[in-house]
Amino acid sequence: NSTITGPLLMKVLKIARFQLAVREPDVAARVPLHALCLNPKLASTKPRMVSKMLRALLRHHKPAAGLVDQYGCTPLHYLCMRGRPTWDHVKVLLKADPTAAGVVDETGRIPADSIWLNTVMPENQIEAVSRFLLKASTNAEELLKNEGGGSDEEEFDHLEHPDDSADNAVQPRAARPRTILEQDDSEEEDQDEDEDEDEDEDED
Repeated sequence: NSTITGPLLMKVLKIARFQLAVREPDVAARVPLHALCLNPKLASTKPRMVSKMLRALLRHHKPAAGLVDQYGCTPLHYLCMRGRPTWDHVKVLLKADPTAAGVVDETGRIPADSIWLNTVMPENQIEAVSRFLLKASTNAEELLKNEGGGSDEEEFDHLEHPDDSADNAVQPRAARPRTILEQDDSEEEDQDEDEDEDEDEDED
């Protein structure tokens, strides 16, 4: 639900039955990773905490990154629609399943298209994410070999959350949906021990 926090999720995942529950789909064929990426609070959560929560769920069920729900959407589709994806968020999901960037949902959209449905990010940021994901839809593994991210990471640098002040508040924008067919035409700090595991997995 919208009140979930990183530390709470880490504590829940230490309970054995919930470690198994991350694999269980609901009636819409969504696993908890889908639910996290659909969470309305995700866009206002600190990027580092979002990364920790993504890693925590993937640690117990790595294939979740490539699973599709009844609408053909992966967690990456929903992160693009609802969240504020940063370089690290995208890298975490694509490392778990490099094919996720190329999955087409039932409306014909890949994640690079779904980002245009996002109403909480400015258009220049959406364009940066869309460009990278479009490249990743055909060669994600090659892009991720450059661990530092290079120019791709630089494009994502400005995607960190702005301060909550009125001057820096992101103004909502109208959704501008595109489909893949159109392409052819044109810190809350957590001192949990999981943190060290996250860093190790990232290096792997």
